[in-house]
Amino acid sequence: ESIMPEVTFKSEAQSDPLKDALQKEAEELWEVGDFDEAGEKFYYLAESYNHSGDTAQEIGALLNMGSCLRKMQQLDKVQTNHHHVIHHLV
Repeated sequence: ESIMPEVTFKSEAQSDPLKDALQKEAEELWEVGDFDEAGEKFYYLAESYNHSGDTAQEIGALLNMGSCLRKMQQLDKVQTNHHHVIHHLV
């Protein structure tokens, strides 16, 4: 049984061309099973959203990164990632 949802991908509200390109690349990497590279792209997206103050998009990117970690069976890192997400919600 899955411990978390699959990748949610982007919100329709996203409009930054560079972030859109990075999002598309992360999605394509996810689709071909390159979860390590996809997770790295989602991490960069999360950092970018953090710097721009878009907490909702940052959380989405962090959750997607967590899905990549889960696919790679790096469950300890998934837990750390989820603690970071929860910190943003509090």
